[in-house]
Amino acid sequence: MLKRQKIYLDTSVVSHLDASDTPEKMADTLLFWEMLKQNGYQVIISNIAIAEITKCDEPKRSFLLEKLSEIDYEIVEENDEILSLAEKYLDDKGFRIIQRNYRCKIGEIDLICEKDKVLVFCEVKSRRSIVFGIPAEAIDSKKIRHIRRVASWFLTQKMCINRLYSDYDMRFDVVEVVFVNEEFELNHVENAF
Repeated sequence: MLKRQKIYLDTSVVSHLDASDTPEKMADTLLFWEMLKQNGYQVIISNIAIAEITKCDEPKRSFLLEKLSEIDYEIVEENDEILSLAEKYLDDKGFRIIQRNYRCKIGEIDLICEKDKVLVFCEVKSRRSIVFGIPAEAIDSKKIRHIRRVASWFLTQKMCINRLYSDYDMRFDVVEVVFVNEEFELNHVENAF
């Protein structure tokens, strides 16, 4: 029996099914989707990608979920593994991790760390392939606004309680994790937005 080829889908691939602002990518992705529907592949999608799709506004969310229902796929849990890789990477670069998976009533930030009196709010993005773009490209203007609001909430809470970080500079970074076969590469984008 032949082993089916694995295809890892990330959020950007699925979202390009409904990307009228980039018709070339949308056309290519729709062709790719038709190929996946033939069921000759083992399709894998992360829990992170599913969560991001369910956060899309309507009618895009319903459209993408309907498209996903057309194919057979397996969901893999990736969040902890990927965050651990990014956390160790930043730690090795001299950052002190303040909080992992910071959550408040308006959202979450993957990692908050500091180095040299700079407070860094870090989004961690991963891809199994860069065919549809590098991980940082998945962070759109809506996501940037959201991260900034959560960072503002964090600062307000910490400064109101005990004046923490009031003399720190602040920036927003991205750690990209790209998997190639069983290996991975990390890229740290400082001042990403």
